[in-house]
Amino acid sequence: MKQLYVGIDLAASPKKYTFLSSISASPLGKSILNIEFSRLKEDEELIEKTTSISPRIIVIDAPLSLVNVDEKGFRPLDRCALRLGARLLPLNTPGMMQLAMRGTILAKRLAMRGFLVLETHPSSAARILGYRSTVELVKYIAGIELSRGAADAVVAGMVGLLFDKGEVVTCEGDPPLVLPLREARIDVS
Repeated sequence: MKQLYVGIDLAASPKKYTFLSSISASPLGKSILNIEFSRLKEDEELIEKTTSISPRIIVIDAPLSLVNVDEKGFRPLDRCALRLGARLLPLNTPGMMQLAMRGTILAKRLAMRGFLVLETHPSSAARILGYRSTVELVKYIAGIELSRGAADAVVAGMVGLLFDKGEVVTCEGDPPLVLPLREARIDVS
């Protein structure tokens, strides 16, 4: 039976498009079978679409908590990700605060529906895997050209698949932030 993963590149405001990808993978997450994506705006649309997919794991490109933010705008899990080579923006700017508030609410609403929700940073994930950008990674792995937002959502979903395979580093938080191991592999059938 195929496994389903959802990746979300969340916009800070529901006035802008959020990209949602759905990745179907072979049993045990050995390889990607299909990638689909949608552009949505409202949280209700995101929740409805995600619920209809019924994924094993949801991975969101946005801060999903505002717990223990230090004076420089970073949480302990951000500090962990920075040590792994991630390039993150601090949460003490208005745009990042807005994104974090929306992400926190969305993650809680999805988790209340029984979904495993994780945080990631797709651009950093792509760099860790040896690519200059998410667009380049998706083009190389899946052979498709996407906008940056759509590619970020696809890479977030790929990180979910890698989490399932045990090929990630987890920065503890609620929810945790996950990034791929350098030696992680993503195959497409």
